[in-house]
Amino acid sequence: MKFKAEVFGIKEAMKDIDRNRLEMAKDFSKALKRAGLLIQREAQKVTPVDTGALRASARTNSKGQGWQTVVSVSFNTSYAVIVHEIHPKKSKFLESTYRRLMPEIRKELIEGLNE
Repeated sequence: MKFKAEVFGIKEAMKDIDRNRLEMAKDFSKALKRAGLLIQREAQKVTPVDTGALRASARTNSKGQGWQTVVSVSFNTSYAVIVHEIHPKKSKFLESTYRRLMPEIRKELIEGLNE
């Protein structure tokens, strides 16, 4: 007994898969950037303030595209690391913000993939 089957539209289906994969990568990149900005915004709210320079120095940067996107949040004064590590009341202001927001960040990334 022989079995013969023909599949029509396979090229179109493959194009759709590639198109969806690229769109998902773009959506992931956008969601990752939004998550970085959320971390920056929330960290600035709890950053120790003397002159305001440390809080004002916050930056969110991204490199790469699609699945290769890397987002970093930083505070950029000469003393940022020292304050972050040893401030008597608000040390780890960036790290603790990231940890606190992880559930929301995960949700943002998942929703970004489902856009």
